[in-house]
Amino acid sequence: MGFVQHMQKSIDQNRSLRKNHTSLKKQLMDKDLKSNSHQDLKYKKVSSEELENMKNEIQKKSKREKQIQLFIALIFTIIIVFVYFLI
Repeated sequence: MGFVQHMQKSIDQNRSLRKNHTSLKKQLMDKDLKSNSHQDLKYKKVSSEELENMKNEIQKKSKREKQIQLFIALIFTIIIVFVYFLI
């Protein structure tokens, strides 16, 4: 019986906490504050040359990261094969 009573007590406490909880949206409405989620996004103006440079830099970084990942995978594969044949 003790376990069931503890469960019921816990449920009652959780319900009382839930009734006292007010949502963030309601709190903002009460304080006459509005969220910024409805504002339009403003992007910086960038020339086509700068955009192309940024694109190239991102591609170079991506290619370098892929090479590093491939190298690491190759090293681990060699180690696993080496250990497999030693045992």
